[in-house]
Amino acid sequence: MEAMLESAHFQLTGHCNLHCRFCGQAKGVAGGNGSGDLPLDFWLDVAAQLKAMSPLPSPTVTLWGGEPLMYPYFDELAKSLKENGFRLGLITNGTLIDRHLEAVSLMDDIHISIDGREELNDAVRGAGTFAKIRRNLELLRPFRGHLYCLVTISDQNVDELADIPNQLSELKPDAVTMGQLIYLNGKEIDAYRRYSREHFGHDAAELEGWRRDDDSDYLTRLQRSVAAFNGRAYGTPASFTPHTRRKACCRQPWKRIHVRHDGEVGFCTDFFSFSAGNLRDKTLKEIFLGKRADLFREAVKSGCLSICDHCPWRLQ
Repeated sequence: MEAMLESAHFQLTGHCNLHCRFCGQAKGVAGGNGSGDLPLDFWLDVAAQLKAMSPLPSPTVTLWGGEPLMYPYFDELAKSLKENGFRLGLITNGTLIDRHLEAVSLMDDIHISIDGREELNDAVRGAGTFAKIRRNLELLRPFRGHLYCLVTISDQNVDELADIPNQLSELKPDAVTMGQLIYLNGKEIDAYRRYSREHFGHDAAELEGWRRDDDSDYLTRLQRSVAAFNGRAYGTPASFTPHTRRKACCRQPWKRIHVRHDGEVGFCTDFFSFSAGNLRDKTLKEIFLGKRADLFREAVKSGCLSICDHCPWRLQ
């Protein structure tokens, strides 16, 4: 498989205005949440390098965090990226859209992180958050791109999985995408940390933030809810993506980069421990086509990374 860069995730900030109960970043897996954000010129330069490398006339840049709308130069960055021909995506909790309405209206794809009906969502994300999302999406409706509700199926909403697409229909999304909660057991964490120390020179201790060894009750409830979901039809397109242990190779390391808010470059938007290099020190081409990037791709291709078994997005 030839490495050919088509898209990038820009993690603009590690800061967030919410503290969701299941969030791995809230448990420290993002790293450096208290650090300062990189300047606007940094992201514009990375975008220019991406445009120069990509075979696509309009490569995709997805903006996220933390909460990307907390990045102090979000509006300027969105406008510049759009003017320079990028396709834009946004992953947001939706509570700050009213402060950035013009910039968010430039997005081709908007992914709203949400958990289900109002009472359920607010129990996970904080009182009043669903009402803020509803109000902001109403403001955005005349201008918006494609809207997707992005739902993590956690312990709090697993029993209502089959009802969630209907619960969110009032927001008028183009689709509801539900993914299984990401976590690792101790054996998997230990296996990855050993591999990472030996091959990547990094201990990956931050993976402890994903630790969960008591998943039997969750999986039983999940299996029951997925069976109910598969037996229903919905007015809004809805999908559920589980973890997969199929030996299918993730293609993203050959097509996409993930740039952290501290400049480190990896290939996974959930597990941040690996870095192929830092864009404050090297060019995007040097990193994407470099030896460390190839080392990671080989590990993915050979099925050596235990974290990949818990990725709900690998087969997409």
